[in-house]
Amino acid sequence: MSLAPAMDAAAAPAGRGASRSAALRAALRTALMPPGSLTWLVAHDVRLKVRGRQSGLARLIGVLVLGLLPLGGGVAAAVLLMAEPDVPSRALGSLGAVTVALVLVMLSSAFAHVLRALRDRGELELLLSAPVPPSRVLAARALGIASVVALPFLILVTPFCVVAALTGHPGWLGGMAVVLIMAAIATSAAFLLADGLERLLGPARARVFAQVAGVMLGASVFALGQAPNFAPDWFSAQMDALRAVPPSPFDWPGRAILGAPLPLLALAALGVLLSVLAARVAARGLIHAPVIAAPGKAQQRRAAHSFRAGVPRALVTKELRLIARDPELISQIGQQMVFLVPVLAVIFTGGEITGARMAAAA
Repeated sequence: MSLAPAMDAAAAPAGRGASRSAALRAALRTALMPPGSLTWLVAHDVRLKVRGRQSGLARLIGVLVLGLLPLGGGVAAAVLLMAEPDVPSRALGSLGAVTVALVLVMLSSAFAHVLRALRDRGELELLLSAPVPPSRVLAARALGIASVVALPFLILVTPFCVVAALTGHPGWLGGMAVVLIMAAIATSAAFLLADGLERLLGPARARVFAQVAGVMLGASVFALGQAPNFAPDWFSAQMDALRAVPPSPFDWPGRAILGAPLPLLALAALGVLLSVLAARVAARGLIHAPVIAAPGKAQQRRAAHSFRAGVPRALVTKELRLIARDPELISQIGQQMVFLVPVLAVIFTGGEITGARMAAAA
């Protein structure tokens, strides 16, 4: 007696059950993320980013190390602040200053991501050619950029906020919400600034200006972080001023971090309004953006002539041409030069170079 008919009969209900389950999942996915909706576009953007990631043991070890550092520090800080009140008034000024610095750092990062997204328009052009409002496509792209901008800061503050909530300060979970809101505000401001610079200076000069401005902004934040070492008296005076309670509404950022409902809702409403405005303005500018022509024969002849002028000149010309083609190199080189400033200060302080200072600089 053959067992094949019996096996087929047993497998048929299982196959029908699997197909019904797959159909149910597809229907649920379509209901939650209709094709062309904002959630569908965000999921599409996330799939593209995940597909382009390369995994490996070295990357995994690096992620674990970078994750353990804020975990240990955040837990320790939350335990040390267990006895603090839910709203420590002397911290409101400092928290407001931290929020301003956070927006500036996020703006620098978001600016680079926005310019890269507007420059590499292959996949973006495909989405814009679909029957989907351009503002919705840009809003989805802005959400993806905001998530990338917010992720490093969320990794830093999440252990502290969660442990603080478990040890008697649930309102301090507002710090995580403020990070997300500030990322949305910074990304929206980056889209608006990019559109304004392209209108004022043109696409090529706007990219160069944005990279130089990013270097200057990063240098300013970095120099401010080194102020306790290079200008301790000035830094102490500023910290004393920040301990005073700022007047309303300048204390709202600090109160939002500590979980106050009204300031938190006000910041969230500001983030939503800026996001909607930025998506519409950027979509209008992207649709009417001019097409950049390819290099002509005259440029190709100049490039060939530069290589006949000698090796040193050819190398310098090549580096300058690379920077002109990819302005992001300006920020990469500039940031590395900024990080050398405290090293040089350590070496040459007092006009004397010693072995100990050289070792510290190394």
